[in-house]
Amino acid sequence: RKMPTLMEERKSFKELYLLPGVKAVRAKLYYLSSLKTLKDIKNAVVANGADVGIAFDGDSDRIGVIDSKGNPLSGDKLLLIYAMDVIKDLVRRGEKPNIVSEVKCSQVLFDTIESLGGIPVMCKTGHGYIKSKINNNDFS
Repeated sequence: RKMPTLMEERKSFKELYLLPGVKAVRAKLYYLSSLKTLKDIKNAVVANGADVGIAFDGDSDRIGVIDSKGNPLSGDKLLLIYAMDVIKDLVRRGEKPNIVSEVKCSQVLFDTIESLGGIPVMCKTGHGYIKSKINNNDFS
């Protein structure tokens, strides 16, 4: 299969993810390595009346999300948003998904996952520990 060009990906992304009524801001990609960057993206979201601001670091292994009021969303809130979507679909099919997260996440995350029909799995902090737990199906 032919890989899409950057312009084709952008067009595809806009068609798939920009829903009616959702305001988008065209902005530079920012690195999350400084407080100035966070301030810049907060200001851009608020000034342009955007619904959300999303930024990635240089190699896209970290994400920063800003709500419409300029407030950052914590990692466990982001995971909960993703988990709620996954759990909803899998529970409908009769499955009970395991959702792995770090020990430093809030208890609200683990309680909500359980209340929605998922199985919360607490893990040591660090992507290596999480990958190992998932790859080894070690959900105890």
